[in-house]
Amino acid sequence: MKHDGTLPSQIQSLETLNRELDSGVKPRAVQQIEKELLFLFDDICDSYLSATDEERADANIAFEFRGRLLNVLAVYFNNIAQQAFKSSKNRRQEKATSDLLRQGIAANILVGPRVTESDIEAADKMMIQAATQINFDVVSLIKELEVPSKIYVQRAIQYNKGKQRAKALKALFLGLKANPQLEKNDRVIALATTLTGESPISAMVTMTEGYVLRRMVEDVEKRSDDSRQGARTGSRSTLDVIRSWWT
Repeated sequence: MKHDGTLPSQIQSLETLNRELDSGVKPRAVQQIEKELLFLFDDICDSYLSATDEERADANIAFEFRGRLLNVLAVYFNNIAQQAFKSSKNRRQEKATSDLLRQGIAANILVGPRVTESDIEAADKMMIQAATQINFDVVSLIKELEVPSKIYVQRAIQYNKGKQRAKALKALFLGLKANPQLEKNDRVIALATTLTGESPISAMVTMTEGYVLRRMVEDVEKRSDDSRQGARTGSRSTLDVIRSWWT
C-alpha cells in the first residue's frame, strides 16, 4: 500500500496513526494500525532519502519519544535487514540489495538512537554483512543523510513561533544532541528558557536529560489534547444546550 504525497504528508499520517494507538483502541484495531504503519514506514524511509534537511528534521522530531511507534519501526528495520542480508547472497541481486540497504539505513537513522542497542543489534549486524558483501559505502550515505544541528534549532524557533511547544522542545533537544556545544550558545539558552519556563541553568539541564524532557513533552501534549477535546465538546449548538436541560 502506497501513501501518496511527500515526507511532510506522510509524517501527518504517522501522527494520526500514533494518536489512534494512544487512544486505547481494541487489540484487533492495534494490529491493523501496526500493519498500516509498516506500509507507511516503507514510504517514509524512501522519501527520507531524497528529502530536504528540514523534512528529515521533522521526521526525526515525529519519532522522538514515541515508544510504540519505535517498537513497530524496530520490527520494520529488522525485516529490511533480513531481506538485505538474504539478497546479498545472490550476486545477481546487487541492485536490490543496494536499494534495501538504503531503505534500511534511513530506518536505522530514525530508530537507532531511540531504542536500546539490543533491540536492533542483530539487524545492525545483518546490514553490515550485506553492505560488506556488495562493497556498499554505508558511512558516506549516513553522512549524506545527517541533519545539521542548526536545522533543528531553526525548526525549534519556527515551532515555538507557531505555538507548537512540544515539537519545539523535541527539535531543540535533537539539536543539542547533534551538537552539545550549543549548550553555551546564548540564543539556544534563551530559547530553552522560554520553552521550559525554567531558569537558564535548570532549562539546559531539562533540555539535555532525555527522561526529564520526555516527561515534560508528554505533559505538554496531554494538555494540548485535553484542550482540543474540550474545544470539541464545548462547541454545542443552542439546541444541544436546551436538550441537556432535560437529561
